[in-house]
Amino acid sequence: QKGMAVEDVVLCGQSTVLTDNVKICDLYVDWMGYGLEDWPPRLIAKPRVRGFELVVDVPASRDTSVWEAGRMQSYFDRQLIFDVQENTTVEEVKVLIERKLGIPAARQKLTAFLRESLGDAGQYIPLQNEKSMADYKMKQHC
Repeated sequence: QKGMAVEDVVLCGQSTVLTDNVKICDLYVDWMGYGLEDWPPRLIAKPRVRGFELVVDVPASRDTSVWEAGRMQSYFDRQLIFDVQENTTVEEVKVLIERKLGIPAARQKLTAFLRESLGDAGQYIPLQNEKSMADYKMKQHC
């Protein structure tokens, strides 16, 4: 995005967020761990997260596949990441998914895999439209 303030930009390698005190030259000491396998390095600039990142896994389906001339070209799972606040409702998340994938919010059924600790087996919980992320303690589980 153009015109973002410098303090609102987060630089990432392929799989690592780079903190403000890291120098690019220092990354090549352990470059494989930072996703900088190529030269010049491929850095990704993302906007700063305002709330917390909610990861939504969308299984492969007819709606997420790519079609060309009546033939399916790709069929794969999608992973979406949204910047949400604790007061964001499940209905609002469904609208974000609708904007990204084109699947109407009324056709979506969202579940969350929640566990209290790493030792807990966890369970899938169906999410209700009127409840917020705080009601499910999503920030704690994300």
